[in-house]
Amino acid sequence: MTYTSPRDAALLSEITGSAHLFASLINASPPPNLLDAGKHLVPRQFVFTQAENDPVVQPQVIFEANGKILYRFWPHMVVRGRFEKIGGGLGYVWGAGVGYFDYLVPARPDRRRVGQITVRSHIQPIPPVDADSHWVRTRVTLVVNGTDCGSRLVVVEDPEKPLIQEWKIASWSPRLRAARGLPFTIRFAVTPQSDWLYGVNISNWAEAYDAHGASPLEVEIN
Repeated sequence: MTYTSPRDAALLSEITGSAHLFASLINASPPPNLLDAGKHLVPRQFVFTQAENDPVVQPQVIFEANGKILYRFWPHMVVRGRFEKIGGGLGYVWGAGVGYFDYLVPARPDRRRVGQITVRSHIQPIPPVDADSHWVRTRVTLVVNGTDCGSRLVVVEDPEKPLIQEWKIASWSPRLRAARGLPFTIRFAVTPQSDWLYGVNISNWAEAYDAHGASPLEVEIN
């Protein structure tokens, strides 16, 4: 049972009018400001960098007999990182929310024709502690020296079957830089425009998994 009095009339009128307004806008498009990507701001991010010539960030380089060059990275070899929360430890590095991790493919003295660059990485989302892991995923975009090379929607993996994300890059600009032997960056980014913003976790393999010598992040120049 409810009781009203004449003094409540103005308040009830405002509430009723607002309810009718919201109901009338149920199929309306969002306001333009909400769709302006330039206003999708992240209030705070943590940042770290390492010197590009630091031996810690240098990958293992393998010149294969078939002419391919394989660069093997481990998670801690990040040269730059920026995320809303950030951390790491022995065999892993993680960033929550929006941000990126950069790895550097170093320069080499020779030039060669490059038809394709392949990037493989063991990436996972950062699920909230109270979330169902089957529901969580993250949208990771690969950026090679400023060139957007597409995104992958990454789900939480089965511990016994690691998920490896792979990009095959045929874009002219990254291939030209690799052909000239110039250094270039490999960036794994979660952008503010992504549909799933659950960060990036790059880690070593589980102890029971046989990776046959592969590292959690590899760049192949062919």
